Amino acid sequence: MGPIDREGTFRGTPVEWAVSETKNKYPQFVVRLMATEKWVETAEEMEALGVTEPSWVPWAEYEQSMVGYLVLFNNDGPIFNYEQVQAALGWDGASFSGLSEANHLDTTVLFRVEENTYQDVTRLQIAWIDEKDASIERTLRALDPEKLKALDSRYVGM
Repeated sequence: MGPIDREGTFRGTPVEWAVSETKNKYPQFVVRLMATEKWVETAEEMEALGVTEPSWVPWAEYEQSMVGYLVLFNNDGPIFNYEQVQAALGWDGASFSGLSEANHLDTTVLFRVEENTYQDVTRLQIAWIDEKDASIERTLRALDPEKLKALDSRYVGM
């Protein structure tokens, strides 16, 4: 089993997972995802894989996986990964032990692998996960009216 070696959107299954803490003591979900399908849409990829239109192609034969480090909270509370882990794995958010002890082996998730540069080193990493049939397109994510009011009170008129 080797690491995923390219950017892209994949479907896959968790093969191991744990809840841990970041160096700043925030809870994070650490998960190794085994890629079973890849979304191909560029002409080069479609030609190489023998498809004529954008589609999911089998990827399990490549035996590629990647570990994702999904930080769930920051100083202000739950962050986007918290919601995504709930959606992708059916976790109710009630306890971290519930997330850690649940059996996720039969769950298929959608995940995006992207380059990330930190301290002049660029690596591939899992950028986000979602439920398996979620849109592969990145969409705008607007704040709800309550959060917009909180931003107004914090920043408007500074």
